[in-house]
Amino acid sequence: MTKQVSLDPNSEQYLQAYPPRDYLIEKQNNVVAYLARHCDELNKHLSTLRTQGSQTIDVYGYISGTLFDATKLLAAFSNSEWDVNDAHTIVMKGYAGYEEIAVKYKLINSRYAAKETGCNRRRASKAD
Repeated sequence: MTKQVSLDPNSEQYLQAYPPRDYLIEKQNNVVAYLARHCDELNKHLSTLRTQGSQTIDVYGYISGTLFDATKLLAAFSNSEWDVNDAHTIVMKGYAGYEEIAVKYKLINSRYAAKETGCNRRRASKAD
């Protein structure tokens, strides 16, 4: 059995093992990707949601507001230029919109060469 070594979060060793910027980018990228998947599901069921009146506006408003802040943070963490339409792109296009924004933020090279995010790995494993 190997001994678990605990690093002091304020130490240089800890910062080398867990670079804060990389960690923040990874986690914020996952948040945006998961929200994009939610947008996909909402868009699939839009006609049903429309029959429920103002609740549809509320749901889209909440997700749009959340994505507004989430994309702003992701752009800042990845040293990318943020635009007020980034969240709207994801709300309207779902995961395809996320991929557009991820390319813009230089998190992926193209839509077909996405970096593995937690969201992608879980969806792939469910398909197996």
